[in-house]
Amino acid sequence: MTQLTVHQCPYCELRFGYANDLKDHVVTDHPDHAAELVAVEFHEIPR
Repeated sequence: MTQLTVHQCPYCELRFGYANDLKDHVVTDHPDHAAELVAVEFHEIPR
């Protein structure tokens, strides 16, 4: 059985299956916090 990892946005109630989706959300929807994640590169294996 595959366990799903959920990435919770720290600035709102949205959740994402992939860390890169969370990063895109923060950069787009929470631009005041974008600098914290813009240089972070996540490496995940697609499901």
